Amino acid sequence: MISKNYKIAVILSFVILVFVHLILIYNTFTLKDRDYNISERGLLEAEYGKSIPDDKVYSGGGMIIDSILRHYMPALKAAWYTNPADFNELSGKVSLALCERLRSGSTMDSVFHSIVQRNKLDTNIRYLLTVQRIELNFHRDSGNIRMYDSRQQQGNIPAAYSTPFGFIVDGQLEHPQQENMVTSVAVSGMLDYSYRITFDLFADRPNRLFRVALQMLPTFILALICIAVMVSINYYTARNWMKQKKDAEMKTDFIHSIKHEFNTPISTILVAGKSLRDADVQKDKDRISALADILERQARRLQSHVNQLLDVSMIKEKLELEATELNYFIMVLVNDYSLKLSDNEKLTFDPAPVELFADIDRFAFTTMLTNLLDNAFRHNSKAQKRTSVAIAVKGSEIVISVQDNGNGIDNEMKQHIFEKFRRGTNKQGLGLGLYYVKECTAAHGWKITVTSATEQGSEFAIHIPKPELKSFS
Repeated sequence: MISKNYKIAVILSFVILVFVHLILIYNTFTLKDRDYNISERGLLEAEYGKSIPDDKVYSGGGMIIDSILRHYMPALKAAWYTNPADFNELSGKVSLALCERLRSGSTMDSVFHSIVQRNKLDTNIRYLLTVQRIELNFHRDSGNIRMYDSRQQQGNIPAAYSTPFGFIVDGQLEHPQQENMVTSVAVSGMLDYSYRITFDLFADRPNRLFRVALQMLPTFILALICIAVMVSINYYTARNWMKQKKDAEMKTDFIHSIKHEFNTPISTILVAGKSLRDADVQKDKDRISALADILERQARRLQSHVNQLLDVSMIKEKLELEATELNYFIMVLVNDYSLKLSDNEKLTFDPAPVELFADIDRFAFTTMLTNLLDNAFRHNSKAQKRTSVAIAVKGSEIVISVQDNGNGIDNEMKQHIFEKFRRGTNKQGLGLGLYYVKECTAAHGWKITVTSATEQGSEFAIHIPKPELKSFS
């Protein structure tokens, strides 16, 4: 339950961290986008003003505006004073006609390209010219009357020519926005009545968002590094916590196991000792002999556990290495071990065809191989238990293998079998046997591998480098 809550807390913390970073990055990106301006913005504004000193919007634009409004001005005034609905309908038509005429007669391309070439600006800069607002004034007391306003819905304006900033007169800039507006120009005139038209000029390079993102690249990298560091810290903290928790559980399990493994023979010895004091038992030699056998058997069991604990604690001490012929040494060990096997248990040895010498600590080696044999028979629930020990030369190595037909080891357990206090599914032993084997091979400078499949048995192989070979005579 605690482990589950810990995982949930770690995942939740990570999600919150990423969410906060995303919000900060988005806000920073928004600010960067708002403040991003092309460096030529001020120059474009000044040059555009110089390019149309005596005209409106672009060369010839004033004539187009005057011709359209002069034609419709009387009708617009009459509609304004008599029928507002007619005025709205007529103003929409006039606005559309004016905008379309400004679009078709536009010379803005030549004006803008002239500015770019004259000032040797980046030819990738795109512009957009829009009509933002059209206003009339029939009398000084009537105030400005809006015929067209980009902020209001204009159903008669084609969608292809419409933007949130008004009717498109000319230009190729695809995404006009307040941040890339160069200037807003209001032109006015006096015909029979006065008018005022507001134009907006936008300019920017293509891929604005990409350029803004490129400016934010250091921010993105720092954010990713921060997230990666936090993930790593959480990962290693969680992994170490889980490992410590698992080690604590294994140690607790080991203590319980020791308590059981030691208490059982001790209790048996105490009961047997108490029985020996009984007067009737003392008169019966057979019962005395049986109790003596029990005492010896349980004492040896207790001695075995003590020796195993001592062996593990002393394995890292300096080894007493002796040059030993492995075929003979292992054969004697296998023969001795076979004496204690049951009828359904069989142990065989396959020696190498040549003498094989290696520097070994004989006591540690004997204990190591005995642990492997104990493990092979203990974790075998087959009716006929078979274990074979073989020694062979493979390349530049001597390989000693212990193979059984037992229960096998699943892939998950295989990764942990050499850990201290790790016990099998049957929970037998102290969980130190294979740990001792691993420590012993490491102390000798060897390596050990395991091959296993569930219900198909296991094979432990000890690899000893650089053998000295002598042929049998």
